[in-house]
Amino acid sequence: MGFFSSYGKLMQMTDEMSANSDVKGDMASMQAKMNAAKASMQAANAAQAAASNPGSRIDHVLATAIIATAVPQTTWVAGGQLTDLTLTVSIPGGVMLPVSTTQLVSPQNMLALRPGAQLTVTLDPKNPATVAIVW
Repeated sequence: MGFFSSYGKLMQMTDEMSANSDVKGDMASMQAKMNAAKASMQAANAAQAAASNPGSRIDHVLATAIIATAVPQTTWVAGGQLTDLTLTVSIPGGVMLPVSTTQLVSPQNMLALRPGAQLTVTLDPKNPATVAIVW
């Protein structure tokens, strides 16, 4: 008799769950979240492509940066560590710009981030906050 009573209870619970669920609403909510995630990933991929291809942005120039400080944060994203950098950037024409930025740095590139080291970067001279390291 235990099997049939458990089966009956299970069927009752299933009927209650079916009556209380909003499948269309849940699907619409999940679709909206997926669309937001897709848009976010497209923006991140575009930013990464622009940083890896210095010629992809007409307002960006190649420059040399000297690291003043590199302080790793405790945040890791997709295998890379967010790192606060203070740089002195020398753009063509001999202009030196102090720049502070936070970059996502992979573990293999972390060793290159020591004070006094030189890096190749791209940036818009009118907006130094757009600095991106060319690895």
